Amino acid sequence: MNCESCGSKLSHTTECETVMYCVKCKEFSGKCEEKQIQTQPIICEKCGTEVKLSSNGETTVCKQCGNVEQKEKIDPPSFPSVTQMGKNLASSVFDYAKSGFKNTDDEKYEKRLEVCGGCESFEHSSSRCRECGCFMEIKAKMESAKCPLGKWKN
Repeated sequence: MNCESCGSKLSHTTECETVMYCVKCKEFSGKCEEKQIQTQPIICEKCGTEVKLSSNGETTVCKQCGNVEQKEKIDPPSFPSVTQMGKNLASSVFDYAKSGFKNTDDEKYEKRLEVCGGCESFEHSSSRCRECGCFMEIKAKMESAKCPLGKWKN
């Protein structure tokens, strides 16, 4: 199945097999009644305009009509410590430089992102890996990069 917005191949989320995710567009599609995963945009109950969840994860404010709604607080995803993420970044950049800044081809890049999209350690909202803390849209492009869980077939 391909994304309606960009045409990229969709990946299953780890939360529910009926929900698909596009790594490029960061959009979900499908429904999961069993786990009640939010796959559709949040709609203002007053005027019907699409609204975004605030950065604190607790409220939505409609820019159209000003309606404020209290939402269930969303816990932020856990990532490695800042120190560990710095070490991971330094190691990845060093290996990338050592390789002559070689990038993957488009097919390998898409396969890597597809693997990430279906991984339980992938944070869909930020496109980051909870194991290494990396932004996977960048890391997946580096030929020398490796999945911290060994899931990429290099």
